[in-house]
Amino acid sequence: MKRILLAFVFITSLVLPLSAAETDSQLYNRLTSAYDSGFYPTVLTLSERILSEFLYSQYTARVHFIRGKSFFRLSRDAEAVNEFDFVVDTNADAAYWQGMAYYRQKNFESAYKSFCKGLNLLTKEEAANTSADSAGAAFEHDFSKRSLLVYSAFAADNCNKRDEAAGILEYTLINFNMEEDFQPAVQLLFSIYKDTSNKQRLTWLYRQISGVIECFPKEWSHAMFYY
Repeated sequence: MKRILLAFVFITSLVLPLSAAETDSQLYNRLTSAYDSGFYPTVLTLSERILSEFLYSQYTARVHFIRGKSFFRLSRDAEAVNEFDFVVDTNADAAYWQGMAYYRQKNFESAYKSFCKGLNLLTKEEAANTSADSAGAAFEHDFSKRSLLVYSAFAADNCNKRDEAAGILEYTLINFNMEEDFQPAVQLLFSIYKDTSNKQRLTWLYRQISGVIECFPKEWSHAMFYY
């Protein structure tokens, strides 16, 4: 009972105004606290206030982004996509999460476009990071480039862009430790090469994974040996 009362007090403090004339900074701080605590409906309420009461707020872009992620966490993907649209051209994180929302809707064409937009933005950031004027600059994201690449390949494959999917996966296998994405990425690449009878690339793939092939399901590794 005590826990329920504490949770109620916390949520109430987030929703109810602290004063009659709350600033956008105060609202934004409460919004980020609500998001970090997982109170996504509260985020939507506070974000509506900021967007309606402070038309020229310095936080507008961030509010749309956090609002989009809250919709995504609530599985309201169509609304998430619309919110990310406000910032997707300049925000790689928004491009990633918009792609994930499209992907979850099985709108693979749109997902692929969003993922590609995210990759282009990341490429620009990396170029800026290596320039003399911004040496040492860091860009922090709430996703990994590896994950963005792998989902780009999955989306491309679902759009019958198999050559593009294969190219992305090859680049990813060569340049990243695959971790949780490793098996599905390799299996998709194997499927693409098998379906196109590309024995040269199948040989290349086998060499890439020969040291860990025992980690794959037996029926799949046997098929790999066969081809």
